[in-house]
Amino acid sequence: MVTNFEWSTLRFGKHQGKSLPEVILTDPGWFYWAYSNSIFREPLNEEAGEIASSASRIKPPKDDWKNWRIHYQISEDKRLLDFSVIDAQTVSHLPQNGVVSEHLDLSLPARLRDCGHRTRYDLMLKSTYRHYFGGSEPSGSDCEWFFHNFRNFLTSENVSPEQ
Repeated sequence: MVTNFEWSTLRFGKHQGKSLPEVILTDPGWFYWAYSNSIFREPLNEEAGEIASSASRIKPPKDDWKNWRIHYQISEDKRLLDFSVIDAQTVSHLPQNGVVSEHLDLSLPARLRDCGHRTRYDLMLKSTYRHYFGGSEPSGSDCEWFFHNFRNFLTSENVSPEQ
């Protein structure tokens, strides 16, 4: 597990000079492609594994996060359209064209694409920026701090027993 706040930077490719937290929050499609194809070598490989795991279990952006859910809006052809943060009490009143989760999972579009559906991250990133970064694209240091702060992610200690 990465324990320091010093993230390694890429020394190759189109994201040369960027840290992995910055890459996943600006180009998650490339991050998941590179991670699934074992492109990263140590120490990037360890960091990529931690980031991939963390990015699949981001808490709702509320202080009382246990009372909120992420509602993914999915098209009939299984493309992710958007996500919203909803009050947990409204879950039973939602239309059936989506999935509700206790956490945000940035890997969802990549998994949908693996099912044969072309998926773009544009809408997911816009919603991520709106809900987690005040509406604007985060800076590299904002991305690094977000992934450094363990309070942004669900852990085995704070997951509901019914999961």
